[in-house]
Amino acid sequence: MGNLKKVLVSLVVFVLIVGGVSMLQAMGEKSSQKAEVKAKSERLKPKLQAPSLKSQANSGTPTVQQLLDKVEENYHKIKDLKADYNVKTWDSEFAKFLGIIGDLITQDEKFFFKSPDKLKWIPPYKPKTIVIKSNVEYSRVGTGMLFTVTKDTPVKPSKLPWYTLLDPDRFDFYWRLDEIVTKFDSRVIAHPETDVWVIEAVPKGSNPEDEYNYPVSNGKLEVFVDYNKGVITKIDDFSDFTGFHSDVPPGLRLTCRRESQNFTLISNAWISTKLTLTKFPVPMFAPDETKEEYTLSNIQINTGIPDSEFEF
Repeated sequence: MGNLKKVLVSLVVFVLIVGGVSMLQAMGEKSSQKAEVKAKSERLKPKLQAPSLKSQANSGTPTVQQLLDKVEENYHKIKDLKADYNVKTWDSEFAKFLGIIGDLITQDEKFFFKSPDKLKWIPPYKPKTIVIKSNVEYSRVGTGMLFTVTKDTPVKPSKLPWYTLLDPDRFDFYWRLDEIVTKFDSRVIAHPETDVWVIEAVPKGSNPEDEYNYPVSNGKLEVFVDYNKGVITKIDDFSDFTGFHSDVPPGLRLTCRRESQNFTLISNAWISTKLTLTKFPVPMFAPDETKEEYTLSNIQINTGIPDSEFEF
């Protein structure tokens, strides 16, 4: 009986051992299968490569055309505009010529705009009204040392150089944006702050269709665009006067800055209500810094200004 008991116990132990080994083998096989499936899955996964520095730099950067399209989208909301217009000029030499004490010259005017290319300024002395249509200026040209003008002085047209289209008193909804592409070699060079991108625009060698080429062929513009608002906030003008005079150091120098400020959302369009123009000193050419400031107030948009408003 005792021997039989020992045999039975041995059989039970043997069965347990065999079962445990089989279980371990099964677990091992299952684990091995899982590992193989995982390895196969890993092999089939697409390899994610780290982006190059070039692709990182270009990621999310709008093109020149995209930036200009945003500006165009904003100013095309403005069919016409009229406003009170104040201009201030800080120029001691000109003030002295006019007999003004100090350096500030100021004047209140009325301003009108009609899309796409009509502008009008009415100063306090109405015979000196200026109208611009398709970049041709119409005004009464005075005679004599003081260029005296009366209501009987004939109105004469004067074709303006194409680059005056970038003058700040035209306001950003009038700028001919295509000029930045057709007359300049342009590229996006910087992203100095949220939503603001900088376009470098180097004038092309020749613009034969124009009466004048760009004033300084070896200069450049840097155009700052707020992509969110669709507005040009600043234009820096760089020129190289190398060779003009020995006292002028070589290389590009910032000579002029046009800056748009105080943007206001009116009738779903962003309007700059204050613009400044600063001309920086250039040895032998412009020894003093001068500044102009243009301010719009009482702005009315899309009131249906007739074409007759731009006729004398």
